[in-house]
Amino acid sequence: MTFDIVAGKTRDFHVDRAGCCGRCGFMEQGLVCWYDGHAFHVECEECTHQAAPDRFPELRAVFMPELSQKAFSNYVRVLAWLTFAARVDRLHGHDFSKGTLPRRFETEEAWNAPFRWTSLAEGIEDRYAGDVARAGLRQARDAFAFVARRLGKTIAMHGSAASPHVRASVGEESFERDYRVMSASIATARIRSWGASGSTFRLLAARTEQKTR
Repeated sequence: MTFDIVAGKTRDFHVDRAGCCGRCGFMEQGLVCWYDGHAFHVECEECTHQAAPDRFPELRAVFMPELSQKAFSNYVRVLAWLTFAARVDRLHGHDFSKGTLPRRFETEEAWNAPFRWTSLAEGIEDRYAGDVARAGLRQARDAFAFVARRLGKTIAMHGSAASPHVRASVGEESFERDYRVMSASIATARIRSWGASGSTFRLLAARTEQKTR
């Protein structure tokens, strides 16, 4: 399959016209535009990885047959955001059952907040963290534990979680059906950009504000 990343005015034209990822619907400033030899596609970074994993050999494969590619893209972003929010100490015991973000993330202040801890582990061990903050840090740690276990299972099954290795081991059909790919991390600068007006995460925070009025 032809896979060419498109930049410049052509990229901007297609991204502006699409408005969101064509696979999962995610809205952010940094959407990717690529060309398959016949058509242009606008997708988030995660869905682009799922569409052409052979073009990103640095990715890790995860045995995850129960989640669709679309669901997995959303899942890893939520994990990245949750870890970020816990480390800047902005969760404050928020109830996520209604599918919203903490109201404070409707403003740029929370997205630009400095990290209070360099890692979740550091925050959990910090005796000055406070019970509510520590609970948020544990929540983020426990949420990631599921993916960590699946990565461990993938390594146990194949000797490595490197995407090209796993793909070669199981074949194209099984890989597409049963495995998802993910980068080692999502850059902090990209996570902070999700606070821009019109992004999905910013809109989820605005929904919280509307529901409290």
